[in-house]
Amino acid sequence: MMASVACGGETVTVVETVIVTEKGDTVVETVVVTEKGDTETVEVVVTATPAATGPLTAANITEFAPGVYSGEIVMPVRAVGSLSGLVSRARGGTPPGVGEYLFVMGDSGSAMSPYLATGWEVSPDGLKATITLQKGVKINPSKDVEADFPDGWEFKAYDIAWWLNEMNPFVNTDSQHGSGPNFANAFGKATVIDDYTFELAMRSPIIAFLPLTEFGIGGSSSPFEMGQVFDAIGEERMIANPIGTGAYRLVEHVPDERTIVEAVPHWQDGISHPKDRVERFTQIQVPEQTSRIAMLNSGQADLSQIDFKLIEEIEKDGLQFINTMAGPTPGSFGYVGASVLFHGNLWESNHGLTGVELQVYDEPPLRADYPWIGHGFPEQAVYEDTDNPSGMSDMEQARLVRWAMSYAIDRDGINETLFLGRGTPIYTEYMGEDYPGWDPTRSTNKAQVDGFMSNYFDCTDCTTYDIDSPIASEEWPWLIPTSNSKAEELLDLAGYPRGKDGIRFETTLNVYAAELGEVTLAVADAVASMWDDIGIKTAILQESYGQVIHPRIRLRDQINPTIKNGEVHSNDWPLDFWMPPTDTSLSRPGWGPFESEYLVRNHLELRATGDQQKRIQMHYDAIDWMNYWHQYAGIGQVPKGVAASQRVESWIGRRAHYQNFPPPNINPAVLVLK
Repeated sequence: MMASVACGGETVTVVETVIVTEKGDTVVETVVVTEKGDTETVEVVVTATPAATGPLTAANITEFAPGVYSGEIVMPVRAVGSLSGLVSRARGGTPPGVGEYLFVMGDSGSAMSPYLATGWEVSPDGLKATITLQKGVKINPSKDVEADFPDGWEFKAYDIAWWLNEMNPFVNTDSQHGSGPNFANAFGKATVIDDYTFELAMRSPIIAFLPLTEFGIGGSSSPFEMGQVFDAIGEERMIANPIGTGAYRLVEHVPDERTIVEAVPHWQDGISHPKDRVERFTQIQVPEQTSRIAMLNSGQADLSQIDFKLIEEIEKDGLQFINTMAGPTPGSFGYVGASVLFHGNLWESNHGLTGVELQVYDEPPLRADYPWIGHGFPEQAVYEDTDNPSGMSDMEQARLVRWAMSYAIDRDGINETLFLGRGTPIYTEYMGEDYPGWDPTRSTNKAQVDGFMSNYFDCTDCTTYDIDSPIASEEWPWLIPTSNSKAEELLDLAGYPRGKDGIRFETTLNVYAAELGEVTLAVADAVASMWDDIGIKTAILQESYGQVIHPRIRLRDQINPTIKNGEVHSNDWPLDFWMPPTDTSLSRPGWGPFESEYLVRNHLELRATGDQQKRIQMHYDAIDWMNYWHQYAGIGQVPKGVAASQRVESWIGRRAHYQNFPPPNINPAVLVLK
């Protein structure tokens, strides 16, 4: 369904249902586009389509009420999507508690703490890793294929090596796996040495960590699939039956309706999770938030996704918000953040690993002049740039614009009003309050950034090196205060004065119910209003992330700024880790909002060193570089968590950058009932 809505003379195409209501035998899809105080609403009447499977409303799911099975938990969620047991050939999720990892974040703070692995070592040149595995770990078949596993199978090196080669597009060019490009950035072919040992070729030296962890080092965090399963049941049945070594197995899955898993005997019982864990865990699709809350209040459910801004309301009703991840220090919690991503800043001429020419000047974001996008290759521009002030490059002009838009964001106000004071501000995706290394007094300047671009490697040929600035001595703070006067000063300096109508330029802010949940939509309204106040006329455009926004970002076609989590950082990211490659060409052909030669070279150098202090300094350099160039304007972060009844004691998972959010992916093995 597509609808066009005119806003201030501009037509905005909306590709998403925002509100759905039933009127007799029809369904009315209502789409909303907001421009500071003005709301345009269009009703599009379409023929009602009968549900392909069972009913979805709270009133009709009593057959799954707690008590049918001992220790059952029911969790209504916004959507029950497709599952896949062979993600390289058919996209889909993994059932809760089914998949596991070779390495996890341990109590010592090491993300390479062995789990299904027993250890690892890297060759002196950093080009080969050898991993050994636990013995006696059982593969747990789903209910539909258990007859094919009469005696069960043991997890072996063949399983993991097969999967690494299957999903890695460097080895298997047909792979559709979403994390495939990040694995290809690190690994070549996997080779079985014996039943419990395999080797991995590295495409460039890697010393300190391997992207095979639950934590998500290198932008890669994916439960693996089993070569023995594929050999036994084939592609079609494997796609329909996600199978792993976890403490749960899949019992039933109906897309757009329900997913049910049940506990199985597990090699970690009594070690990493309790023996008396929840026996049966059911997720049910209930799109309406009010219905999900009603299920909690009536006792039909014990857990639910929740819009963060409603926490105080549910607590008044006797429900609770429970955190689902511990933070980096005792007593702290893991957060998920949101930033404005300034897409289209593609500043690499060649792929960071292969050297293939990228021809970014022909990408949609660089085919026209957009105020927030800097063109790093002006001699190859396909448009005439006529609005740069005398002596100012397009790179500097756009940097000043991005900083102005960042100065206009009232992060404290958003935290207090929309996050109920329970979150914290962040200032770029790379740094904010409660992050390791946070220093509210720190700032960045041009000389500092140009200086460290030749510290550990030579980046003096990079597009961001030694770019002239009319305010070269300016200090750019880590803690960015809200200042409309500073924002307007920078916009004037960048050559975007207010017109007679008070408008400097126009932009469109893409939004969807992102990692923060539905509160993201309210955050977008607030940010758009703040930009309007400094003369940037801002329209809000809601689109489907999976069907529209994500493909554009993956193809480097996204132009509009977007509010979401950039997959790069969070408050649990240790200071000596190398950044995920998402902000560089290393993530191609996968997801990536922008690209920078400096971040590529920082990433490749940092992952190749065993010197922890050097890694920490390079991590700080990357933070300072991002602060100065400001491809992200951070907004805030909120604790990872869910709404729960008083029956639930806790649900704290291991620290992980990508795990435990969104809530449908949380592992029920660590759920504790009162």
